[in-house]
Order: sequence, then C-alpha cells, then structure tokens
Amino acid sequence: MPRTTFRGSAVPLDVTDDDSVTAAAELIAEREGRLNVLVDNAGITGDTPRNNPPPWTPPSPEL
Repeated sequence: MPRTTFRGSAVPLDVTDDDSVTAAAELIAEREGRLNVLVDNAGITGDTPRNNPPPWTPPSPEL
C-alpha cells in the first residue's frame, strides 16, 4: 500500500474581526494556493449558557 503524507498548518484569527478573517484567507491563499480543510475551533469565554449549561434532563419516553 502506498504511503501518503499529509501536512497541516495553523493560522490564528479573530472570527469577530472581518480584517482578521480577510488577512488569514489571504495568507492561506498565498502560502497554500487553496484551502482543502477548515477546522473551526472558535472558543467562547465567560459565563454563558454554552459554558454553563443547565443540568441534563433525559428525554421523556413519549419521544
């Protein structure tokens, strides 16, 4: 079986800042020519429902 090598890189950006997103896209285009895979790993900080969800309640048997 032929061996395949994959290469990856990270480009930090602020998804709330249009200029940051544009700069990252331009850097990727310049460096790689195209984008094959994107992993969205945006973090959320602070006390939000997402970070502090209510206790889990199992679904009712009727569902």
